[in-house]
Amino acid sequence: MEAERLSSNLLRLARVYTMKIPQSLASLSRVMAKDGALFGRISTMPPGGFTIGKYDETVQRFSNYWPEGLAWPEGISRPEPTERLVQTAWGKPLADRINRTATAK
Repeated sequence: MEAERLSSNLLRLARVYTMKIPQSLASLSRVMAKDGALFGRISTMPPGGFTIGKYDETVQRFSNYWPEGLAWPEGISRPEPTERLVQTAWGKPLADRINRTATAK
């Protein structure tokens, strides 16, 4: 039951995020979960397939990168952003990096 709730939380965060910054789940998963297949895997397989640590890290990245003005989904605890990560190491906004990754395929 817990795995189902956590899987649902990750997918809700991904879907809400992509409504604001359109990209594929694979591209978003690569950035947020550091695993390009995670969101696709949990959307088509039984709940789970990740550790609690992976869940916590992924939700933390969502919190760090969450777009201003976009409401965080109700019922999902939002950790305090550890840093405001609006720029990548290359000085480009995160949305540009994700979009560039999605179109490179």
